[in-house]
Amino acid sequence: MSNLVYQCFIKPIDKPLPSYVLHSKRWCRNYAQKISADYLFETQFNLKDGDRSADPEIMMHRYFNILHVLHPRFDEYDNILYLDTDIIPHSKAKDIFSIVKPDVDLYISSEGRVPGSTWGPAFYGSPKTIQAFVEKYKRFGLEAPKEKNKDLLLQYNTGVVVLPKRTRIFLRENLSSWMTWAEDPLGDEIEMRSVLNNDQPFLNGEILRLGLKVHNMGWRWNLLPAQCCTIPCHKAHFYHFSGSGKKYMEDFTSDHTPEGYYFHPHNKGYRDRSYKEV
Repeated sequence: MSNLVYQCFIKPIDKPLPSYVLHSKRWCRNYAQKISADYLFETQFNLKDGDRSADPEIMMHRYFNILHVLHPRFDEYDNILYLDTDIIPHSKAKDIFSIVKPDVDLYISSEGRVPGSTWGPAFYGSPKTIQAFVEKYKRFGLEAPKEKNKDLLLQYNTGVVVLPKRTRIFLRENLSSWMTWAEDPLGDEIEMRSVLNNDQPFLNGEILRLGLKVHNMGWRWNLLPAQCCTIPCHKAHFYHFSGSGKKYMEDFTSDHTPEGYYFHPHNKGYRDRSYKEV
C-alpha cells in the first residue's frame, strides 16, 4: 500500500519560509520516514475551480491547501495524510495509516470533542459571529453542522486529515465551488469574514452535503495546545500549534515532553512546564 504525507505553505516566490514552517516540515518529514510513507512539501498554489484559476494573493489567506491532494497526480497513492504547517508529530506517534478501514471515507478530528476545550463556538467569537456561520451555510443551501446532543457548531479541524484514494476522486468530481465560498463577501468584520470564508467551514459543509462517512479520530491525533489546557502532552500523537501557538513551536521538543505536563500558553511558566530542552 502506497501512502503520502503532504504539506503545503503558499508564499511569494521571493519570500523565505517562516521558521515555524521549517520546524514543522522537519518533524513531519521524519514522521513520514518512520512510517515508511512518501513525503512532499509544496509552496505554490496550483488549484483551479472549474476553468477559473485562483488568485494566489487571496488564497494565501484562505487556507485551501488541502484541496491540492485531490489532484489526479496523486492518484498513485492509496491514502494521503494532509498536515498543516503548524503541526508537530510526537516522536513516538503511531502510524496514522494503520487506522484506515475500507468502509470509511474520511479521517478527521472534531474540535468540539477535545476534553476541557473552549473550542467550538468560543473560537468563532460572539453570538453575532456564530449566527453569521448559520446564515452563510443557509445561503449556500446547507444547514450549519451541529455536534450530536450539543448546541455547538460541529467543526472538524482540517489541520490533520487522512483521505483515501476513492474519497479524493469522489471529492474531485462532486465538490461545490470552493472559490465561490472563499470570495463570498458575507460579514462586515474582516476577522469574521476570513474565518467564514476559509477551507474549514467549507469542507465541514461539504462533508454534510455529500454524506461522507467520517471517522472522528479524536484529540490524540490533533491536539490544539493553544486552546487545550487539561490534557497531558505525552498522550497526543500530533500537536497543532494553531493561531498564537506558533510562537512556541521552535522551542518545543515533542520527544522529550515530560509525562503529566500540560500546555498552557497563557501561563508565565508555559515554556518551563510544557517541555524540556535536551
